[in-house]
Amino acid sequence: MSPKSARRTLDAPVRRVTVMEDRAFVRREVHLDAEPGPLKLRVDVAPVLVDKTLDVRAEGATLAEARVRRERLHRHTERGDVGLREKLREAIDALKDLEEAMARDTAELADIRRARELLVSEIGEEVAWGQGDPARWTSDFEAATERAEALRVALAEAHAERDRLRRERDDLSARVRAVATPARDEAAWLDLDLHLEAAGSVAITIGYLVPNALWRPQHRATHVPGEGAKVRLETHACVWQNTGEDWEDAELAFSTERPSLGVEPPPLETDRLTVKRKAEHVEVEAREQVVATSGLGRAEAEAPEVPGVDDGGEALELRAAHPANVPSDGRPHRVRLSEAELDAEEALVLVPELEPVAVRRTRQTHEGEAPLLAGPVELVRDGGPAGRTKVLFVAPRERFELGWGPEPSVRVKRHAEAAKEESKLLSSWLTREHTVELKLSNLAAAPREVEVVERVPVSELKEVKVEVDAEATTDGARPDRDGFVRWTVELPPRGRRTLTLVYTVSRKSDVRGL
Repeated sequence: MSPKSARRTLDAPVRRVTVMEDRAFVRREVHLDAEPGPLKLRVDVAPVLVDKTLDVRAEGATLAEARVRRERLHRHTERGDVGLREKLREAIDALKDLEEAMARDTAELADIRRARELLVSEIGEEVAWGQGDPARWTSDFEAATERAEALRVALAEAHAERDRLRRERDDLSARVRAVATPARDEAAWLDLDLHLEAAGSVAITIGYLVPNALWRPQHRATHVPGEGAKVRLETHACVWQNTGEDWEDAELAFSTERPSLGVEPPPLETDRLTVKRKAEHVEVEAREQVVATSGLGRAEAEAPEVPGVDDGGEALELRAAHPANVPSDGRPHRVRLSEAELDAEEALVLVPELEPVAVRRTRQTHEGEAPLLAGPVELVRDGGPAGRTKVLFVAPRERFELGWGPEPSVRVKRHAEAAKEESKLLSSWLTREHTVELKLSNLAAAPREVEVVERVPVSELKEVKVEVDAEATTDGARPDRDGFVRWTVELPPRGRRTLTLVYTVSRKSDVRGL
């Protein structure tokens, strides 16, 4: 009798799984009653189990040995797999034949175009020598035109057929990959040798690490209709796993740990210092700079808060709200982590330099105890999908923004003009005036309040100055430290409004690059 068949086989279900960014730690549990003496057990496990991570614990018995055994499966391919692979080969062959036929038709169409050009040249020569044959010319032209038209129709139909075959090929490839799990090629089981001093209950816990598993955070934001703006925010973990074992009714936890990064410090390189002669001119350049912030700031506390530990740089572990099923098929499965309904501040924001239409924006405070991880956000509004966006890392009690797409009723036309550079008498400064004119329109039958954002350059050198002309600028608006100028504009129904921004850029005469 083989060791595999001489042992008592146990069904140790997967109770808890901790999914990391590129692997997962699986824990199985089983309870049984046994008589005193030696006890030999067998538990089926994932074929991709990492042996050195195996952790077996037994309560109520002494664990003598735990060993992972594997067996290569030599089985005939199932008929379903054969049919899928045959269909995939047929689709690939049909696509190849079609593309070859399209290449031939394209080459023939090019030859016909060239033949018509030669025919025109030949007609010119024959007319010059007085040897024309109009009947033959007409016949040749009609034949070439009919053939070219037939080739164009065939190519148009072939393009549509090629797109269909490509979709069919991709679909069959995905189905073939889905059934190609590790459990089809290899089997693994765990042999356990235990010893009981007396009859009783034994609790066995088995833990091990497996590859072929990962997760990424995803969010869904739903605009809640009613008085006052509200946003229902759901956080999900999107899980992929192809470990060869299904996780059925398992408690799932999701960790941000990355064990594959290791703990080695980065290599040190020599930093050489050199001396350069001072330049006669100051070389500058204008660049686009992304304003880096840690968010919109924390919401105002209603009561004094006790200082806590900022764990934004530490590994996090998020738990699923309910047990979930994740089959070993390599496909994405969504597991809900949390859900909250947040009070929001809703506004229309217009950034004319980027887009000529206003965008609906909400600002809300994250009320959860755990942070929101960076990831894509699915937007739902008025009972249907409204688009997709993304969020960065959001700490607890931090405010963040969501964009809900354009508001087509609010439009803007932007016109920017730069005057000629001028210098004052006996001055080393050169000055150029810039004017930005914004013409806003409200096409709706209801009034609109719009936040308009423009920007001016920000200088990092004392040799370059940027000043906003408050008198010429609408409402005397001033820029913030990042150079953004903001207006809050009330647009009446079918109304219009014009905003003007005037600023000057001054530089020393020895500054180059502007």
